[in-house]
Amino acid sequence: MRSRKRISPPGIALARPVTIFMLLVTALCLGVISINRLPIEFLPPMDLPFIICQIPYIGATPEQVEKEVAIPAEGEFRTLSSLERVLTTCDSNGATIRLIFEMGTDMANATADVRDRMERLKLQLPDEIENIFLRRFNLNSMPVMAFSIYGPGDEEELAYLVRTILKPRIMRLDGVADITIFGKPEKEVLIEFDQDALRNRGAGLFQVVSALRQSSINVSAGDIADGGRKFYVRTLGEFTTPEDIGRLIVGSNALRLRDVATVGYRTREVSTDFSIDGRSGTFMLVRKEAEANAIQTCRNVHAELEKLASDPIFRDTKTFMFFDQSDLILSTLGSLKSSAGMGAVLAVIVLFLFLLRMRPTIVVATAIPTSAVFAFIYMYFFGITLNLITMISFILAIGMLIDDSIVVIENIYRHRQLGLDRKQSALIGTEEVILPNFASALTTLAPFVPVFYLDAGIFSTYLRQFAVPIVICQFSSLLIGITFIPLAVSRIKPRREMQIMQFLRRHGFARLLSTDDVIGGQGGTRRWNPFRRLAWWYLVVLGWSLRNRMLVLGIIIVVLGLTWFVPYSNMQMQNEPAVDTRQVEINVRLDQGYDLDKARALFADIRGLVDEQRAELGIKNVFTRCDQYGGDINIYLYTDDDKDEANGLPERPEGMDSPYSTEEAMDILWQRLPRKIPGGELRFRVAEATEQSTRSFALQLRGDDAAMLRVYADQLEKRMVETIPDITEVTTDVERRRSEIQLGVRENMADLHGLTPLGIAQTVDFALRGVRLSYLKQGGREIPVWAQFQEEDRKSKANLENVALIGQGGGQVSLNQLVEFGKADSPQVINRVNGKNVISVTSKFKGQDLGGIMAKLKEILTTFGMAPGYTVEFGDELMNLEENSANFTAMMVLAVILIYVVLGATFESFILPVSILATLPLAAIGSFWYLYISDTPFDVLCMIGFLLLVGIIVKNGIVLIDFIKMERERGVDRYTAVLCAGRDRLRPVLMTASTTILGSLPIGIGSELGGEVSFDGVGKILIGGMVTGTLLTMVIVPVVYTVIDDLRVWFSSYFANLGNLLRIRRAYGARPKESLHPTIH
Repeated sequence: MRSRKRISPPGIALARPVTIFMLLVTALCLGVISINRLPIEFLPPMDLPFIICQIPYIGATPEQVEKEVAIPAEGEFRTLSSLERVLTTCDSNGATIRLIFEMGTDMANATADVRDRMERLKLQLPDEIENIFLRRFNLNSMPVMAFSIYGPGDEEELAYLVRTILKPRIMRLDGVADITIFGKPEKEVLIEFDQDALRNRGAGLFQVVSALRQSSINVSAGDIADGGRKFYVRTLGEFTTPEDIGRLIVGSNALRLRDVATVGYRTREVSTDFSIDGRSGTFMLVRKEAEANAIQTCRNVHAELEKLASDPIFRDTKTFMFFDQSDLILSTLGSLKSSAGMGAVLAVIVLFLFLLRMRPTIVVATAIPTSAVFAFIYMYFFGITLNLITMISFILAIGMLIDDSIVVIENIYRHRQLGLDRKQSALIGTEEVILPNFASALTTLAPFVPVFYLDAGIFSTYLRQFAVPIVICQFSSLLIGITFIPLAVSRIKPRREMQIMQFLRRHGFARLLSTDDVIGGQGGTRRWNPFRRLAWWYLVVLGWSLRNRMLVLGIIIVVLGLTWFVPYSNMQMQNEPAVDTRQVEINVRLDQGYDLDKARALFADIRGLVDEQRAELGIKNVFTRCDQYGGDINIYLYTDDDKDEANGLPERPEGMDSPYSTEEAMDILWQRLPRKIPGGELRFRVAEATEQSTRSFALQLRGDDAAMLRVYADQLEKRMVETIPDITEVTTDVERRRSEIQLGVRENMADLHGLTPLGIAQTVDFALRGVRLSYLKQGGREIPVWAQFQEEDRKSKANLENVALIGQGGGQVSLNQLVEFGKADSPQVINRVNGKNVISVTSKFKGQDLGGIMAKLKEILTTFGMAPGYTVEFGDELMNLEENSANFTAMMVLAVILIYVVLGATFESFILPVSILATLPLAAIGSFWYLYISDTPFDVLCMIGFLLLVGIIVKNGIVLIDFIKMERERGVDRYTAVLCAGRDRLRPVLMTASTTILGSLPIGIGSELGGEVSFDGVGKILIGGMVTGTLLTMVIVPVVYTVIDDLRVWFSSYFANLGNLLRIRRAYGARPKESLHPTIH
């Protein structure tokens, strides 16, 4: 009678080899297709619950913006559901409102609700505000390219060509979502009123502007029917030339505009100046679509820019690319790919050194690519991008992908040595390890399960992106290990050894990793064997530790205490890994008294000082942006990946690679450039790629009295500078103030002449800031029309006092009769949170220890006395750090609980998992000491790496305890079972640990791969934890196991005795009392 085939994964694989082969080939093909179609990004897409609303109001004062724009906008937006905070910034450019919603909010619906509020808000805003810009906050919304176009011709004409020709061409490219252009303003028509002419003609500015607004119309006027056909009627009154505008009648007595004003073309005065190495040009920022491939989008734009050389319109222009995200992505991911390849090679080499068999090594090595393809397929179908986080996950998974295969093939060969044939050994050897391998896979998965209970945020997003490849690879590795590996090994026939293997065996190298002759091993040659010697010494240490358990545990407790008080307590903490873009930023802050021309000249002087350091520091380019209040100077340093000829720059001089790090270059500039300048100051910092990775933080002071807030802000600034040495500079919102003339309306005089405060304010606004009218259509171009006083009538307070207004009776009245003039200082920026004014204290710091700074800030705030109603709150950077730390702690607790559940189910015991969990603090020792010694900060990636370490370090404990349990079930005494487990499991434990460590080594030993991104912390966490966790596990876990076993025996004996005692008492309690006290005669 034929025996039934076993229904198990290895049984199915051995019975249907063609099916397994076809499935494997199919998976490989799908994996190759998927990886080539995966979107490539720098960071994972994060749809954070932020919406930014920008309302431009150029030229208004911050108080005016607050009153006319911010307060009405806040009133509309605060009715939104799920809104958590409203952050408003008011300055001379308008209002920027950040809407922060609760985590988990459907941002598509929230955006639609915001747009609805914006439509209602437009009815309440001043007429000068034409547009409201809405932008959802997303990392993909950051520009992927920034470049300038310059040439020898007219800058105004070049800017017009860029806006009208080049921008539409780029917008048509696949993946391009939006383009922002900075450059020479377009030509416009300016109506300059003559104040004396208006007064002599008895005309008022307000009335003339109102007439102009009504003179250029193009509106629908209904429809008429003619001959059975319907025609729409439109009345036209558009301007076509400046002369048309000048002939308009704007007042009584046939008063024409040309009688009181001059009309002509002008280029609008720019409020901001841009230059690259002193050259002006037109600057473009390109943003990609959310689902577009960043690299392909940048390539499409590059291809379009290359066509400019053959276009007659742009033939003489040149393009300078000063930011290209694809370069950053390719450089970083290229380094990661190299690290992945190096890690795979090192893992396979170690595997061969242990196995010393070529064909089994090749079979096990196939688990690396075959396991990875399943992850690529999953990522493609579920829309997960290939980014920095997922690539790091793949690298750390490489060394783990062969763990299951190692366990399987080791057990298969053990059964072969026991005399089973190839198929039987493959079947039985694999079936024996399915359960422990599956338990190991579950322990790897367990730390990542709680992520689904976290609110959306940076830590949650990174963790989910990190978990997908490593979990899919782990279970794919398990599947490969219990199907393909036994199938492949069963097909390997014994054959004559290769000459190199014969050489190795002849010289004793084949026995280097054997444990024969060590307590129960087989006899053999006495030739020196380092691994056998290592096993012998290990058993000596293990035996001594079992005899001195309390001393060993005491030593470990002392080491854990030192780890807590030295590396852990002094650990540097930050939110995200540093991204060094090789840029130094100099922020220039100017006081009042500067105009654009003076600011431009000052920036040119500073740029000249920077140019003197160009050769020494390896400065590639200097980009400047300035206005009358200050600006920024961005200094770009050379990197190894620069391709100067592609940027249209001269060849890089020999030796221009900067010999200094970005931090060192900034320090040199800080020492050699003046920090104080006439009417301003310079502030230096290293530029980062994302706002989250900048070395700055903010505190927000809230209260009712602005004056008291300023006092508290000054006191807090002083305390911070005195207490925290790492702080390099502190700024507050109240520092930048400017003098202004304030007009107070005399209500009795205004009522006497029939004028309203609004009409008076609009007249002053028209005169000084100007008013936007309609468009002049000319040759297909729409040229905007502006009106304001001529320059000589806007220069002094006396001119303003003489502005004539027309009263209700038609008579003229001067402005100085209607208002009172006063002077006052006003802030240049007003910040509001949830409708209340706040003062932000912003600090920049050196180093990377944001966590240590936060701890010192808490100490300061506990003793910082403030009146009731005034509070200090952390800004976004510190709040994110606290949130990430809290999430990490919660994740660790849940991970330990889930791992305990998995182990309890695996061993059917409540006690045995406790001894395995002892591996966790042992791993923490190496992780924290490695970070501390290497001066590496603990960031979000380190948190994720530690969660991974928790899941994989328990595998060593599982292997040991499982073997001890099996030996004791066979009747072996505990001491011998522990020694045998250590001896027989030392080799596979070292094999799996070595492949994991060496697979992570390339990412852990470098500080900044590609010279830009520092993510070595996650590798150091894994390497340090695996080293100490593996070495100490082989000693401490058996010791803890024996202690727990003794406690189990003691408690069992205690409760057994207690039960016997209770039974005796119950037995005696059932007899008469007198029987309990017999009479003694």
